[in-house]
Amino acid sequence: MLVNALQAVKFGSKSLILSYSQMTDYGCEVVAETLKSSETILKFDLHGNNIGIKGCEALSAMIKVNKSIQSLRLSSNNLDNACIEALWEGLRFNKSITTLYLNDNNIGDEGAKAISHLLSIKNTSGCIVSSIACIFLDKNSITEEGAKEIAEMIKVNDKLSFLYLNNNHINNKGIIALSHAIEDNQTLHNWYLYGNQITQEIQILVKNKLGNKVLISNEVL
Repeated sequence: MLVNALQAVKFGSKSLILSYSQMTDYGCEVVAETLKSSETILKFDLHGNNIGIKGCEALSAMIKVNKSIQSLRLSSNNLDNACIEALWEGLRFNKSITTLYLNDNNIGDEGAKAISHLLSIKNTSGCIVSSIACIFLDKNSITEEGAKEIAEMIKVNDKLSFLYLNNNHINNKGIIALSHAIEDNQTLHNWYLYGNQITQEIQILVKNKLGNKVLISNEVL
């Protein structure tokens, strides 16, 4: 699998799909090193592997210099807060990734805080630096505190269009903070919140306020 991946990069493939390939930190380091100089790979998929902190550090170093990857999928890798913080440095300098999959991991409030800070960074002209327009954070362990950090990010970010926070552990207070932030946001058009710890009363309140901008329940209210 690793040999095939390196050949794919060498021959100019646009997608590098390594999902469920039993990739560990070592393999991730080898591929990441090769991708530093790649100018063709647009989609890099590592879904369903076993990547830890060392692999994330290698990915961070790669995306810091890679200018072609637009979609990075790291879902279902058991990534924790430390892994997200390791990725932070590379993502801070990356200008090409528009879609980031971090769903179905072990990301908690500290990871949410790191991501929120990433998506709040502005340059000297006052523009958001990150190019990320779609981020998947569903099926993690984000609670009210992480939701409040994300809400602060939403107040200033004008790049994000899709935000997936479904199937976390966000309660009513977290949802209310998010709804206040998103109300005045002109770019975040799709927001997914079902599968959290939200009462029906708050579901109705948020739905009435935001309409089709938010999918807060699997059922019609």
